[in-house]
Amino acid sequence: MKTSIKIFLIVLLCFSIGLKAQNTPDKIKEYKIWITTIDQTNVKGILYFADEKGINLYINKERNDSNMRFVEAQNIDDIRIRRTGKIGTGIWVGALTGFAVGGLVGLAGGDDPDKTVDYGFLGTHTHQGSSAGDKAMQSGLITSLPGAAVGSCLQKS
Repeated sequence: MKTSIKIFLIVLLCFSIGLKAQNTPDKIKEYKIWITTIDQTNVKGILYFADEKGINLYINKERNDSNMRFVEAQNIDDIRIRRTGKIGTGIWVGALTGFAVGGLVGLAGGDDPDKTVDYGFLGTHTHQGSSAGDKAMQSGLITSLPGAAVGSCLQKS
């Protein structure tokens, strides 16, 4: 009887290693916030807490009580919120999308034939045509820059 209780406790301890009492997020998402008050004062910082009374935010990157500010709800005219790091994601998505579109356009153009040019008494010269892969790479690189610019400007509502 004592051996079965010991075995049961050992098995129970082995399975309880991965248990947590609460589900806590691995990384806290930070949101940048810009508030315009009724008297046109601009307040910017990192969102800490919001409820029906108002918004608490950190003015600086240092997370302590001396850098916290409270803005009452009746004084708020406009709020803009963005999660930190979203512009970089937008730039990458836009650049890759632009590269893919440019690459497809270059591939759709196909191979260019070789071209022979007659220079009169200097002779003739044959210019090698571009392959579809070369044109795809060139078009992709050219269109990735506007794609990155558009990706950095777009926001999800």
